Amino acid sequence: MKLLFWRHSNNLSQTALAELLDITQSAVGKYERNERLPSQDVMQKIIEVTNGEVLPNDFYNIAPTQESNHITP
Repeated sequence: MKLLFWRHSNNLSQTALAELLDITQSAVGKYERNERLPSQDVMQKIIEVTNGEVLPNDFYNIAPTQESNHITP
């Protein structure tokens, strides 16, 4: 789930989410607009605050392909 959608579904402002994550409101906005990727520490906080509903892969706009669904030994 995208961070923006999670934030909206939990009725949080960017400022409120920023306080939960101990980052700036500006950083939250940049993450939501895909202008910046969270650091490893911030990503861990995002996972914790969202109870795992927002994960690292949610920050990459990569569509799954049929080939990626197959694991090659």
